[in-house]
Amino acid sequence: MARQEHASNRKASELPTSPALATTGGRWRGFTLVELLVTIAVAGVILTLGVPSMRQLMMNNRMTALTNDLATAVHLARTEAIRRGVSIGVCSGSADIDSGTGITTGQCQNTPWNDGWLVIADPSGTPELIWSRGPAGDSPSIVTTITELTFSARGNLSSPNSGATFSICDSRGDEHATRFEVTGSGHARVSKLAGQNTSACPQTTD
Repeated sequence: MARQEHASNRKASELPTSPALATTGGRWRGFTLVELLVTIAVAGVILTLGVPSMRQLMMNNRMTALTNDLATAVHLARTEAIRRGVSIGVCSGSADIDSGTGITTGQCQNTPWNDGWLVIADPSGTPELIWSRGPAGDSPSIVTTITELTFSARGNLSSPNSGATFSICDSRGDEHATRFEVTGSGHARVSKLAGQNTSACPQTTD
């Protein structure tokens, strides 16, 4: 019996000890207060550096998305004007659904472009709504003096025939703003306002 107890005690003593359960000087291992404070300080530095970068990324994504939506409307209008052989307009306004027929209609309303815009076939005759974009929110904002673009059946910009310019702005100002231009030939291009010696964006705050 004594021999069996000795063997059991020896086997128990030979078992590996988990680092989490190991002791040093009779005290359990763990985090000290200094180590915990250092960890919190490092995490705070990482958050301080990371949060502004994430905010910049989100603002850039919103600006890109809004610019792409405007470019989509312009490209669609020009393509449909050539395909149908009629005038196609892009204008600020909103679309409504008739409660009786369920037909969606739209009308140019000379409202801010951030409230939404439309692509309309034959805007000077009997309008047909081709596409609509709902409200875009307050930021980024679309800054322009143009209320409507009209493409002729040949695909050029008949109104205004000299071309149109849109500035996509947010609270960061011209330095991070985007310029969206439609030339008289009907082609569109996107560029950055930074370095163009212009002041298109109003000073705003998010």
